[in-house]
Amino acid sequence: MAMRPSETDTEFRRYANRAAAAFNADFIYSADEFACAACNTYLRDKVYRSDVAVIELIRGILDAIGSKRNAATLSSLLDHLNTSGGDELDLPEGDYFFDELEPVISEETRRALRRLGGQSGDKYFRRADFELMRNMRYYVDYVHAGSRRILDLGAGAGFFSYYCSRNGHEVCSIDAADCPKVYDRSFEVLGLEKIHFSIAPGQPLLKLSARYDLVAAFQICFNGHGTQNLWGPDEWRYFLRHLGRDVLTSDGSVLLSFNYEFSNPNVDRDEGRFGNLGVEQLFEPYMVGDPDQRVCRLTLGQCEAL
Repeated sequence: MAMRPSETDTEFRRYANRAAAAFNADFIYSADEFACAACNTYLRDKVYRSDVAVIELIRGILDAIGSKRNAATLSSLLDHLNTSGGDELDLPEGDYFFDELEPVISEETRRALRRLGGQSGDKYFRRADFELMRNMRYYVDYVHAGSRRILDLGAGAGFFSYYCSRNGHEVCSIDAADCPKVYDRSFEVLGLEKIHFSIAPGQPLLKLSARYDLVAAFQICFNGHGTQNLWGPDEWRYFLRHLGRDVLTSDGSVLLSFNYEFSNPNVDRDEGRFGNLGVEQLFEPYMVGDPDQRVCRLTLGQCEAL
């Protein structure tokens, strides 16, 4: 088997091990930066069969932190090596197997988002790294490659929309007309666009130009969260049947995550996290995922049958 020269082999493996150590310590952004640096430095113009195990390690890290596009680039590189029949891939000087990999979200961008917290006093942005990781987990755990078109309802700061867009999905982001201005500025920082539209009970969404493979709404507020007008089962049934009938593709699905209503002065704690026992009974059969980040997942057929 053709081996990478000893000096660069040691350097390449050191980068990969740093990425793995950072990932294992939950330093996600450091892991991403080490992984991209390793690939850009050692894999763009020459690959050895002895690199395969290291590439697979880095690909697994990138996949796990929501850098699916970069992980796919490495998968293509491995496929190219395996189909070449040789022990190495070598390109003429000046040619490259791939454009330089970039971290899924740079330190510069994260700094700009944290700065929004200082300017606005919004705690969501002061802890931007945590919130970004929360949305990264939503993306990694629940979005699959076949979800070409994604509708993000109540998009807020745009973090989930960003992960989807960064990985090649076509995203439409909708947020309330009266959303805090800092959320609009966040979209500008992330290079995204949004549509302002306020979702109302018993009313359809604005007319959309396409159907969507996935409709996602995380940390939902449009259901009257924290107010006297919290949605009950009837409002949710109308909303979901409308999504099934008018918004989803034939094999589409809906993902919902709810804000707790325990602090809602109009809700008795005995009514559960949904603020309404009828709503809890409606959604509980469809709840999936980690206890700390459970979501409700429904298919088109389930939406129509509620």
